[in-house]
Amino acid sequence: MLDMVIRMSPSVTLWLCFLVNFCLAQLTDDPSELLSWCLDGRHHKEKPGPEGELFSQCTPWKNRSCCTYNTTKNLHETKMYNFDYNHCSTVKNMSENCKRHFTQDHCFYECSPNIGPWVVKVNMKTRKERFYQVPLCASDCEAWFLACRDEYTCTDNWMRNFVWENGTNKCLPGA
Repeated sequence: MLDMVIRMSPSVTLWLCFLVNFCLAQLTDDPSELLSWCLDGRHHKEKPGPEGELFSQCTPWKNRSCCTYNTTKNLHETKMYNFDYNHCSTVKNMSENCKRHFTQDHCFYECSPNIGPWVVKVNMKTRKERFYQVPLCASDCEAWFLACRDEYTCTDNWMRNFVWENGTNKCLPGA
């Protein structure tokens, strides 16, 4: 039993650090604000509200949304933010099943008003806020992994390790 307590100790310490960081990082303590927060970004509405309809995978947010129909249509049909998911097209294009998970993630980013506890300030061209360390259900993580496990990428960090040429992400030479 003591052995189990000792082995769990780093986990407990990590959890406590996460909890303290979470509490200190919040931009507000008002519960109604935390669950009604639209990111300060290029395509986000100022306040969440109903939309008559949202496109495809984004429809779960139509009753209380930080996005518009046009934003959701664009993220399904265009390379929003000029990001190319098929950056390894010389090997193969990303499967539709895998891309569906990235699209769902993008819908969450653009549309969800329930992100207040995880919002942090940033200074970027496309946004002044982002969310950080949002929990992901194990079942969603597992489904995403299974859908994308046979896909190709050239980097382990999609936020930092691409070369941007003509406004589109490209793999680093030799990657």
